[in-house]
Amino acid sequence: MKYDVIIVGAGPAGSSAAYYLAAAGRKVLVLEKETFPRYKACAGGISIKALPLLDFDWQGVVEAKPRTLVFFYRSNQSFKVEWKEPMVYMVMRDRFDSLLADRAKKAGAEIKFGNPVEGVFIDPGSISVKTKTGFSYRASYVLGADGANSRVARSLNLLKNRRFGTAVAVEIQHDRGFGNHQEIRVDCGLVPKGICWQFPKTGQTSTGACTFRQGVNIYDGIDRFLTREGMEKKIILRKGHRLPADGGERKRLTAYRAMLLGDAGGLVDPLTGEGIYYALKSSFLAARAIIEKNTPDQVTALYQESIFRELFPELHAASRLTALYYRLTGVCFKLVQINPRLARALCDAMCGNFTYQKFIKSFASYISVRRQS
Repeated sequence: MKYDVIIVGAGPAGSSAAYYLAAAGRKVLVLEKETFPRYKACAGGISIKALPLLDFDWQGVVEAKPRTLVFFYRSNQSFKVEWKEPMVYMVMRDRFDSLLADRAKKAGAEIKFGNPVEGVFIDPGSISVKTKTGFSYRASYVLGADGANSRVARSLNLLKNRRFGTAVAVEIQHDRGFGNHQEIRVDCGLVPKGICWQFPKTGQTSTGACTFRQGVNIYDGIDRFLTREGMEKKIILRKGHRLPADGGERKRLTAYRAMLLGDAGGLVDPLTGEGIYYALKSSFLAARAIIEKNTPDQVTALYQESIFRELFPELHAASRLTALYYRLTGVCFKLVQINPRLARALCDAMCGNFTYQKFIKSFASYISVRRQS
């Protein structure tokens, strides 16, 4: 049987693309290696800028709506930024991803769970996907939405020189109110060239750390963070994973009849590590290209152009800020700490209230206001 589109991976990128395409009348197959629901190592933050892409009833899986962001530097310096409205919506990925997959199925997409992909092969007039369970499927297009370790990318020789950071997710049983589900806590100095974070959920807290420096003992940093927060003896689960570190670099995300979405294409905010928005947005762009264009060359060209035009400028701006932060972490922290207006502007950019590009362009004005005052 030949499908219009085969999607590898049923996370936010894969299931969203499946929904758009199935709703437009395309015959869609999604191949997912896991069986849903499944745990996914992820902070689980839905940023403000992602909300327009979630135009259906998804609030039932929201675990918390924080309104306060507290930053620490090596535990002994801190500042706080507060909002009147939620600045991020917290979800557990098992529930959120299952909701998106169910939505795709209701639209007509076929999803095969427990089907890890072995390889992707370009054939005359089509593209085929072979699974490790021994089955082979053909389609007009393949979308790789299979995460940072994308089998689709490797099969098609895309993103050969990718760079990765190291991350660890730690789920903590939480029984002490934790700021009444209103507070996110971030430490900027416990892990070299990285951060530690703590996000409130219902009945637990998603804690983690990441670093983009090779050879760093990330577990030492997260252990110190947990000890400071009094949570070192409440661990439910600990899991390491890779984090794309090249989100701000222009790169080819297409091959003949194939496109990479979300983490598979390295589309991750270099400063915060947030990837759900980019997964949702890239899925929309890929589906739009398939629906609007007629030939494989036109489809992949439109998708690549859309990524460069609509996502890359913001990723590049975030990458510039990240490079500055990791080069001068202590100086950057102090500068933001003593300038509340600068702190709010940066946090608004991180949460998606406005862009990193706007923040960079306005940076000098924040500093000058501080000097005048």
